[in-house]
Amino acid sequence: MIKDKNFAIFRRFDELNMLHLLALQAEIIELRELFRDQCCRDDQSDSGGGQPETMYSKYFHALRESKASAPRASDASGTRYLSSQLELITALQQRMGEYISKLARLPAPKKPQLAGLQGWLHNQKGGNNFLQGCEVFTWTEDDLSSYITVNPPTAEADIFTEVITDWLASILRRLFGRRFHGGKIVDEEAGLRSCSDTRFSKASNVIAVIVAGILPVLTIFILNSVKRTTVRIGLTLLFATIFAVVLALCTSVKPGEIFAATATFAAVEVVFIGSAISSRTGHG
Repeated sequence: MIKDKNFAIFRRFDELNMLHLLALQAEIIELRELFRDQCCRDDQSDSGGGQPETMYSKYFHALRESKASAPRASDASGTRYLSSQLELITALQQRMGEYISKLARLPAPKKPQLAGLQGWLHNQKGGNNFLQGCEVFTWTEDDLSSYITVNPPTAEADIFTEVITDWLASILRRLFGRRFHGGKIVDEEAGLRSCSDTRFSKASNVIAVIVAGILPVLTIFILNSVKRTTVRIGLTLLFATIFAVVLALCTSVKPGEIFAATATFAAVEVVFIGSAISSRTGHG
């Protein structure tokens, strides 16, 4: 490996990494709830000392100077828990530092990814609501920015690709349902399968190419059915605007590429209008 870096290949241990992240996530959720409860208790009390507890949520210096003098809470088994804001926030900083260092650069999931996980968790043949305690609320948020995913979408994914992918997946589910055997089995009892994003991406690219080929011909067909030159020019302006807006909203191309594509699209229409005018003048 030292002599040739091409041989420096190591195991990822995905299952152990995920287990570690799940444990960290559960611990952070519990610490967050304990910290919130402790903040509420401190805000409603005042020991009368030099640094009253009501100042802890408003003045971090007072929190840092506080002493963890209160006795720790314990459960029936005698397990002792953190009980002061300072202890809890210190523990949160440590856990969050480790958690963020692993996941900070990862993107947010797409809506179908989150919906699939939430659906499986509530499915009686799937997760069957197995989570307990405050961990029940781990995946209840609907805001996608609250999550990250270790399986980011393909780099070329855009709104058009996502719409086509969702459309194709929906058609396959409706046509075949449980009889659809494509993809990898995730949970056989729940009927959950994972299909390759690459296949859907290729299918959406094929559809995009077909649409791109049909669109100029369709506009020419419409322009050909209009006899007045002024109306043709107005329609050309309308079609070019719609074309540019669709490119901007539904694709990930740069502004310069949008300008070039729109100019080419408009040029095709202008050439047709010019040919039609020349033809009419010649006949006249």
